Amino acid sequence: MTDTLTTTTAGHLPEEFCDLLREAVARLSEATTAGPARLDALVRRAVIHRMLGEFDEAILDHDRAVARYPLDPIVRCARGITLLQAGRTTAAARDFDKAAELDVWDVETHYQQIASHMALGQWIEAAEALDAFIHPRDKDLERRLREWETGRPTGSEEA
Repeated sequence: MTDTLTTTTAGHLPEEFCDLLREAVARLSEATTAGPARLDALVRRAVIHRMLGEFDEAILDHDRAVARYPLDPIVRCARGITLLQAGRTTAAARDFDKAAELDVWDVETHYQQIASHMALGQWIEAAEALDAFIHPRDKDLERRLREWETGRPTGSEEA
């Protein structure tokens, strides 16, 4: 499930907890250079920067993760949440739109997508996002179901 912490920031956290978060940033910074775990460490570090209210640092990490994995809906949605908290609602809505397109089944992404368009007063986009949420279309799933029903790959010439 997508990270949904959108209200707590460093101004509301006890200093001792902020120290723990800073230690986590340091540990994750080491992990961002270590092979396949790098993406996960970037996203986790970005989320912790967000918790600390360090939005510029968070967005830089999210941007690096999106550049490396542009088709990962979780990476897009996580950046969208950070952008939303940073007051960049239009950019957040774009990320939620892309994440919802990439994963039609993620309820949290759809919620954020609809809410961000509502916040912008983009009622047509909000209504379209609501419709996509109510009636998800997964073209790849539809293709696989057709293949399963017919017993052969889509586009096959067998009768």
